[in-house]
Amino acid sequence: MSGVRCPGEDVQTLILVLRGLDQSSSNRGHELMSITSPIAVFGAGGKTGTEVLHRARQGGLAVRAFEHNLPEPGDRVEGVEYIRCDVLRDSFADQLRGCGAVISALGIGFSPSTAMDPPPLYTDGTRHLLEAMRETDITRIVVISAAFVVHQSSIPAWFELTARSALFNMSVVRTFGATRGVD
Repeated sequence: MSGVRCPGEDVQTLILVLRGLDQSSSNRGHELMSITSPIAVFGAGGKTGTEVLHRARQGGLAVRAFEHNLPEPGDRVEGVEYIRCDVLRDSFADQLRGCGAVISALGIGFSPSTAMDPPPLYTDGTRHLLEAMRETDITRIVVISAAFVVHQSSIPAWFELTARSALFNMSVVRTFGATRGVD
């Protein structure tokens, strides 16, 4: 399979989180909870999102792929329901309803326009996503990104520093937001 390479243990951790199994000693040896409702993947059209779609389908999961630019029918992952969605502008709670968990692989591509004026995808887009999750009673989200895994000399340093800061802020929200509620 082409695309982003995901180490096996990272994919296994992702599936464990989605199935609601924590790593405490009291749960060791127990069966994984089954996921009967679909998972929602945001940013499904990027390299990371597409890899998540493939891995989820290989694991037998039902998937709804949310993406602002849908791939051509021949480029879609078989068995995935695709939904056109712009997390910055659209209302998508109705399409999200019925999903059991969310994987956010949101990211911005590097282009001169995004380098000069990056969209607030990691902040406003994720906030909008969390609001839709709250409205539909979805309580489980996994955030995954391959941004800046490998340094790319073609990306201006100021852009990389700005994006790293936004990604760090997302990890703070993910770490502390679960106990305080994300506003």
